[in-house]
Amino acid sequence: MSVSYDASAAFSALMYALSGNGGMRLGGRTLSAILNDKSFKFIDPISGKDRVSELRIIIEANGFGNVKIAGTSFPDKGYGTMYAATFQYPDGTIYVAYRGTGDGNWGYNADSAYGNGSSDMQEWALKYFEKTVGAHHREGNKLYVTGHSQGGNNAMYAALFSIYGGRIISCISIDGPGFNQATIDAAKRLWGDAYYESQRQKILGVYGENDYVHQQGEVHPEFAHFFVETNDNGNFADMHDIFSHISNGKLNNGPEDGIKEGPTSSLMSELINNLLENYPPEQRHEIAKVVMDIIEMKIGNGEGSSSLLDILAVIKELYPTLLDTIKDNPDTLFDVMRELGVDKMITDFVGEHPFIASALVLCLPFILDFLNDPDAVIRLIELIEAGIHFIEKCKEIAKNIKDFFVGCFKAIKNAVTKIVEWLLKISKGNKYAANNPYFKADTTKLSEYATRIGSLNTRLRRLDGALRLAFREVSPLDMRKFVWINFLTSGSSTLGKVQTYLSDAADRFATAESKANENMGG
Repeated sequence: MSVSYDASAAFSALMYALSGNGGMRLGGRTLSAILNDKSFKFIDPISGKDRVSELRIIIEANGFGNVKIAGTSFPDKGYGTMYAATFQYPDGTIYVAYRGTGDGNWGYNADSAYGNGSSDMQEWALKYFEKTVGAHHREGNKLYVTGHSQGGNNAMYAALFSIYGGRIISCISIDGPGFNQATIDAAKRLWGDAYYESQRQKILGVYGENDYVHQQGEVHPEFAHFFVETNDNGNFADMHDIFSHISNGKLNNGPEDGIKEGPTSSLMSELINNLLENYPPEQRHEIAKVVMDIIEMKIGNGEGSSSLLDILAVIKELYPTLLDTIKDNPDTLFDVMRELGVDKMITDFVGEHPFIASALVLCLPFILDFLNDPDAVIRLIELIEAGIHFIEKCKEIAKNIKDFFVGCFKAIKNAVTKIVEWLLKISKGNKYAANNPYFKADTTKLSEYATRIGSLNTRLRRLDGALRLAFREVSPLDMRKFVWINFLTSGSSTLGKVQTYLSDAADRFATAESKANENMGG
C-alpha cells in the first residue's frame, strides 16, 4: 500500500488556510500560484502566528508547487459548514482533504462520536467526496483521502461509506476521533463484514504524542497508527495543532521512529474508557454536547446553548469518574503537569509567595480529605448551582423592576407632552397664529426694494462723476446747462434714507418673526 504521511499532513495544514481565503479564486490554480498571490493571508487562530511563509516551506519541501486545486466545498455549495478541497497532481493523482473543526461545528463532534448514527457533518463530507471523485478521478489514477481532527473523522467516514471506497489507496486520519457504535453497525450492514474489513485496513492513524482528541468516540476501528513528536512547548492547545506536528515542511517523524504515547494522551484515553464504562449511550451524548459547548464558549448564548446550570450538572455527574481516573493514574497526572509546565509554575509561586505556599501545605490534608469525599464535593457543587440559580432569578426580578419604572416614566412623559400641547392650543396667541400663519409684512420684498434703491442711487453718483469730468470740455455758454444737469444727477440723500429705512424695517420684521416662531414652538 502506497502511503505518503507527509503529503497528508501538508494538505491537512493547507486546509486551515485555504478555507479562510474562500473569497479568492482557488479552483484550477496551482498551490504555488495561490500562496504567492499577494491577497493570500493566513493567521493561525490557535497560535495567532502568520503561517504563510511556513506553508510555502511545506509546499516547497514536498514538491507540491504544480499541484492544483480541482475544487472546494466553499463558499457553501450545498455542503453546509463542512470544509474540504480536492488536490490534483499533474499525473492525475487525487487527494481529498478535510479541514478540522471550525466555529459553530463542535456539536457535530459529539453527534459523530457519541450520538446514534451519522452526523450532518459526516453526510456533507460523503456528499462532497462522491461528487468530486466522480468529476475528477479516473480509473487507474491514485486516490487518497485525509484530514485533521474532525476532518480525519470525515475522511474515515468517506472511506467506509462511499460507493467509490474501493478506489481509495489509503485514508490517513491525523488526530481524528472515532465513531458511535450505530455508525459502525450501519457500515457493516451496508457493505458486509468482508468489505468493511478491507476498508478498515486502509485507514491509518497519525497522532500527536500528547493529542487529546483522537481518543474520543464509542468505537475506534482497530487500524495501524503511530505517534508524532509535537513542538508544543507545554502549550495545551498546541498539542492538537497540526502545525505542531510539522517541522521544515515534513512530519516530525514517521512510524519507524517508534515515538511513544505521551502522558496527556494516555490520561485522556483512561478518562474516555471510564466514561464508556460508567454511562449509558444517551448520557454520553448529552455530556459530550455540553463539553463541546464549553470548548466553543457557546454558553447561554441562545437556543441550543448550554447554560451554567447544564455545565455544573455535567461536572457533578462526571466528578466521580474524574476522581477515579486521577486516583488510578497518579504518575500519569504528574507527567501531564510536568508536560504543561505546572511544576515550574508551582516552584515559581513558592519562591514568590512562601507564606501563602506554607499555609496551603498545612491545609493540604484537609483539601485531600475533602476531595476524597465525593458527597462533600457534590454538596459544594449543588451550593454553587443554587447560588447561580438565585443570581439568575435576581437578574430576572431586576429586569422586571427596571421595565416597570421605564414604563412609568414613559407614561408620565407622554402625559406632560399632551398637557403642554393642550395649553398651547387654548392660548389666544396660538389661535391667532394658527389662523394667520404668516406676517403681513413681506420682509423679502422690503429687502429687495432697499437693494434696488441703493443700486439706483449708486448709478446716479457714477453719472454725476462722469459729468464733472466733462466740464473741462464745454464752453462757458454751455456751463449753465451742465450745472443744472449735474444737480439733477447728484446722489440723493432722500433715496439713501429710504434705502436705510426699508432695510432696517426688513431686519426688524425678520427678528420679530423669528422670536414669534420660537415662542410658539415653531
